[in-house]
Amino acid sequence: FAAFRATADRHPDKSFLCIPARADRDYLPAGAEYSYGAALDRIEALRSLYGDAGIGHGHRVALLVGNRPDYFFHLFALNAVGASAVPINPDSTPDDMLYAVTHSEADLAFAAGTRLADMEAVAARRETRLPVFSAEAPPARLPSPARAPKAGAPGRASEAALLYTSGTTGRPKGCMISNEYFFTSGSWYLARGGRLSFDPGATRLFNPCPVFHMNCGVLSVMAVALSASCLVLADRFHPKSWWADLVATRAT
Repeated sequence: FAAFRATADRHPDKSFLCIPARADRDYLPAGAEYSYGAALDRIEALRSLYGDAGIGHGHRVALLVGNRPDYFFHLFALNAVGASAVPINPDSTPDDMLYAVTHSEADLAFAAGTRLADMEAVAARRETRLPVFSAEAPPARLPSPARAPKAGAPGRASEAALLYTSGTTGRPKGCMISNEYFFTSGSWYLARGGRLSFDPGATRLFNPCPVFHMNCGVLSVMAVALSASCLVLADRFHPKSWWADLVATRAT
């Protein structure tokens, strides 16, 4: 969060997120573009919402929002208070979702409006209480978590996200991704050069990969945030329209 805020302070008018238009999508059908300054405003509002509820170091929040821009707003807001994001694969079965929110010991959950009922049904099956809220219309106040935050201030070794593997050899494994991992991954991506060279403040990186996996959710977003570049965030890969999307979004 501190790195994102530093970029936003220096380049508030630069574009951070671009959502390609797609008429049949259940969010932002006309597309959208968020500057660093506008994104920071949304992140700060969520940061206050989490902080006022006592959510902090060591807490986890499950996010069933897919590739909506809300995912990154919540990710950075949670990071600001020392908590961790747990993205849920939107194509998961109810049993897989239940496993993830149980195994992660998530303190609460946000879901896209179209998936709110699904997450509420999963939460009702969990042995311990899991409050669920709409990502598009969060409440004015969140309930306090049942457990206290960890002692001490969060740092580079603190968990920033908990990403689940595909589970091809058994139950999915929860990969604890630290702040250090986010920084290292983003810096490594920026240093590749060649066809992966970034032009700070001008690169527009088209990425249709899911935010619940490493490439888009860690490497790409951090490379973008550290270089004041723009992440063009498609909901998924669309073979019939991706070239038109590249042109329309001015992807570099």
